[in-house]
Amino acid sequence: MKHQWTVPPRTLEIKQGMLDAWSMLLLSEDAAACVQIETPAGYLIRVLPIEQDFGDQPDELKDFITEARRLRKDWLLVPMTPAREPFSLMQ
Repeated sequence: MKHQWTVPPRTLEIKQGMLDAWSMLLLSEDAAACVQIETPAGYLIRVLPIEQDFGDQPDELKDFITEARRLRKDWLLVPMTPAREPFSLMQ
């Protein structure tokens, strides 16, 4: 049985390309100093209460987390960058 994944309620979804390459690399390496889950839709980031958040995220990501708090969201969804085609000399 195949399960369909759905975005949790109270999620702020940001658009593809809104985070720079450095932030996306940190998310892909699970090194962005946030609580994150990799999902079929992208990186799902838990918006922690400010007193529990050490704030070591990249500035762009920190700004989105702050905006999610302002909007009373529990999650932030960052879409993954589509994988590039591997380079091949055989094409």
